[in-house]
Amino acid sequence: MRYVKEFAVVLALLMLAGCAGKPVQESPVATDEGIPAGQITLYGEIHGIAAIKEYEAERWKECYDRGMRHLFVELSHYTAQWLNLWMDAEDDEILEQLHQDGVDRSGQPYGIGRVGTAPQAGCSAAEFATFIKEKLSACSIRFVETGRPVRRVAVGGGACASMLSDALAAGCDTFVTADVKYDQYLEAKALGINLMDAGHFATEDVVCPALVQFLSRHFPKVEVRRTESHREAYDSV
Repeated sequence: MRYVKEFAVVLALLMLAGCAGKPVQESPVATDEGIPAGQITLYGEIHGIAAIKEYEAERWKECYDRGMRHLFVELSHYTAQWLNLWMDAEDDEILEQLHQDGVDRSGQPYGIGRVGTAPQAGCSAAEFATFIKEKLSACSIRFVETGRPVRRVAVGGGACASMLSDALAAGCDTFVTADVKYDQYLEAKALGINLMDAGHFATEDVVCPALVQFLSRHFPKVEVRRTESHREAYDSV
């Protein structure tokens, strides 16, 4: 991937300030010359603010008017930061670190999901959903019950419903995650696996106490605190 650096790379980072609702820095004025082949433009954004959405739409129109017809790829903030560092570096070492896969003690690749046996193996999906709601302090649990008793459970914090087939391949009868879409509930019912949506915040916040302990243990001179104000983005009745 080193050839990318040999192009005329233009770094157009549009720093958008969420508090003010206005961009800190204006993008370059569009011209009629078009986009040179091999040019890369990096674009940062903030969601949910009307003024920024309007500004974003204007920038997209500028790109289109300048002849840009290539794919736009949305990356997470930390990934974009790594790419920025890579383009400023002299080699590909930092990029290789980003994409390097680790393995656990058994030599299996790391993943964001986990598989285990339910403490009350043999209960119904409805009973297990009640248990999950209590343990995660979730607002609600949306679930598909297939009639299979809950024994082997896969969990994926946050939006991991796309891993449904992985949970099934791992021999699980139940999958607990969040942000499940309508068609994914239908797929779970067709596949015969109980699928539960416990909410994005609840399925991720549960690891925060462990992270606080881990960071405090490894960085004793740094005060690590868990936020007391952050919560689920929605309410349920």
